[in-house]
Amino acid sequence: MHTATAPQFVDEKRIAELFPLSRSFLQKDRSKARRIPYCKVGGKVLYRPDAVAAALDAMTVGGLAPKGRR
Repeated sequence: MHTATAPQFVDEKRIAELFPLSRSFLQKDRSKARRIPYCKVGGKVLYRPDAVAAALDAMTVGGLAPKGRR
């Protein structure tokens, strides 16, 4: 029997440890830009690390184009 695992949620402090993001950046992003997805349960703000990584990937600019594209 296969059971699906629930997505892992972590708090702002842990996200700031896992990614190159400061807690103040996360707070400002929640109030103004809303680029980093989060959930709010009661008064607690929670993030899914995989969703944060995807949001950061979407914000990436510059760098080399993949081979085969010009």
